[in-house]
Amino acid sequence: MEKIKVAAIVVVLILLAGCVATALAYPFLGRTSPPDLGNGPGIADPGSNQPPPEPEPEPEPEPEPEPEPEPEPIPRPQYVRGLFLTGRGAGAPGLRDPVLKLLRESELNALVINVKDDDGYITYKDTNVQLALEAGANMNQVNMRAFLEILREEQIYPIARIVVAKDKLVSKVRPEWFFQDKNGGVWKGKGSTPWADLRNREYWEYLLEIAVEAVEMGFREIQFDYVRWPSGGDGKISNINGGLPGANMTSEGPYPRSEIIAEFLAYARERLHPYGVEVSADTFGIMGTARNEQAVGQHLETLLASGIDIICPMIYPSHYAAGSYGLADPNRSPYEVAYQSALDHLKRMEAMGAETILRPWLQDFSQGGVHYGVEQITAQLQAMADLGIKEYLFWNAANVYTEAAYRKWKSE
Repeated sequence: MEKIKVAAIVVVLILLAGCVATALAYPFLGRTSPPDLGNGPGIADPGSNQPPPEPEPEPEPEPEPEPEPEPEPIPRPQYVRGLFLTGRGAGAPGLRDPVLKLLRESELNALVINVKDDDGYITYKDTNVQLALEAGANMNQVNMRAFLEILREEQIYPIARIVVAKDKLVSKVRPEWFFQDKNGGVWKGKGSTPWADLRNREYWEYLLEIAVEAVEMGFREIQFDYVRWPSGGDGKISNINGGLPGANMTSEGPYPRSEIIAEFLAYARERLHPYGVEVSADTFGIMGTARNEQAVGQHLETLLASGIDIICPMIYPSHYAAGSYGLADPNRSPYEVAYQSALDHLKRMEAMGAETILRPWLQDFSQGGVHYGVEQITAQLQAMADLGIKEYLFWNAANVYTEAAYRKWKSE
């Protein structure tokens, strides 16, 4: 019996030894190469002199897409020489294309384009100026952004014309910014056009909002027109409730009306200069000769003291009264009028050491029974050349110009 027990124990021990041996051999069964002992990152294989493998790097994040570069501003020509285009002229190929062709074939290099016109309309539809939208002032006269792209390709210098004092649209939603009539309602001048009271700074902000938008679209200069007070030729001034600021009609200052305009121009320049653009103002041509501020409030030295970059007197011979500069009919003497008016400006500007550029508006339209053609255009250009004036603009409200005159003319 004892022998049976011993035999049974031996059998059990043999079976247990077989199980242990099987367990130890199991990982190697069927293998023809040494087993992978599963050394993880940073765990060296015992007996090996190799350093542990480097950890896998984190994947690089996808780079942010590069923003579209801002287009380079259209460079300012050494001397700006340009023509005027209305919003409709800029938008109508029949008017626009001949003007663009003329600029390619002459020394002309700039266009003054209506942005806010004489009635107060913004000449393009997609304005973001909220008050203009509220007033319904945005008008689809031209796709301005597309037109500016054409000017960029042609390297034509774009100047935005903004009419200051007159506005038929905003006067309906902000009547308190405009002169009031003694008989009730907003005072209206000729053509039923309301005039803004230029003492109102909220109206200044509206104008500057338009100007900034124009600059952001690509305009390189802001030109303010009708930057003046109404005069007798604009309507019945006596009906304005409270009247206008006093006008100094003597040769000794101060000049109250002019000072308000100069203050606006200085503020506009301060607001716009950080954008890298110039600011210009249109004035009556006679202001170079008149020694007072006239009813319009454009005393020359007072406006120049604003630091304005460019002054653009409208030297249109047809607008001068008989007897001006000793001429019986100034309209028939384009050289003499242009020369004397510009000379009067130059003398006074030099006397006060003004750094402002003189860039006259000249006449390319027929009025008062006198035809203006190549001879008359050339006469005005010759007057500028004789005075050493390098910059000029020509006005034609219909945007139809005497092309032969510009193709023929070459400034020295």
